[in-house]
Amino acid sequence: MAMAHVIIKEKLFDLHGVKEQTDLPYLVRKDNQRFLRESDVVANGSTGKFYAWDAKTGKAVIMKGCWGDEPAQKGPPVAFMGRNTNTFPKGYIDLGDLDPALEGTYKMQLKDGSTVEVQPVFDILKARIMKQNTPEQAAAITGIPAKVIVQLAKDYATAKPSMIISGGGTNHWYYSDVLLRVFHLLSALTASEGKNGGGMKHYIGQWKPLLLPGLAALSRPETPARQRFCQTTIWTYVHAEVNDEMAKLQDRYQQYLKQSDFDTKQMPITGERPDPEGIHRLSRQLPQPGEGAEVRAAQPVAEA
Repeated sequence: MAMAHVIIKEKLFDLHGVKEQTDLPYLVRKDNQRFLRESDVVANGSTGKFYAWDAKTGKAVIMKGCWGDEPAQKGPPVAFMGRNTNTFPKGYIDLGDLDPALEGTYKMQLKDGSTVEVQPVFDILKARIMKQNTPEQAAAITGIPAKVIVQLAKDYATAKPSMIISGGGTNHWYYSDVLLRVFHLLSALTASEGKNGGGMKHYIGQWKPLLLPGLAALSRPETPARQRFCQTTIWTYVHAEVNDEMAKLQDRYQQYLKQSDFDTKQMPITGERPDPEGIHRLSRQLPQPGEGAEVRAAQPVAEA
């Protein structure tokens, strides 16, 4: 959250991405701290359609892509979700001339004639983060110097795109759901979601979301022909330069990483397809427990 503090304070967030691809412009009622819904404003309105404030017209508008928004062409229900959003046309939520406000307090007349004050989610979140999540406050809790947190936030926000990789280190702790939401917040602020080499990854084995509509398009935005699945561990070794550190620990690792990255094309870097037989050969050559450091096969996850 301290990284979010820096990104917002230094205005390093992607303004268009935040307005178009997140719910941060959605209006929240000040009287009950709930989203302003169509059902609050008009008779027989939807409880799943939410408003943003259009800075150009000075009026509240229903945002496209809300849970209550239904595609004109219905698709069959998908697994446990009960709805299918795959039939929305590409670019459906493009802002066009709409300019959702991220800050400010506005007045809305409800269907019963009363008036309520509303403000965007971003405005609420910003005030809370600026007060409760400074780098200095995070440093006192974590022991990580504030200047390191600031630099990390700046590096993350300007990398374009950036990726957060999470494993059992966070997934298996209490409040792990909150931690993962923070990861997604950082990714959403910087518009890293849905981009090759960006977003948030975990490799701990929860594959239930694979059935969600649209997940394939999110994980492979440049189509499956241009993006592949690979071992997250190997991907991290190459792109985070962890392989340099591993080589210092044991010479054999450098040999195996070279094989997996280039010789067997298990993790192709220049667009080649993986060689399944090469992958099997490599797995048989990896050191076994008791032969130095133990090597564990990571769950395959999307490269994008």
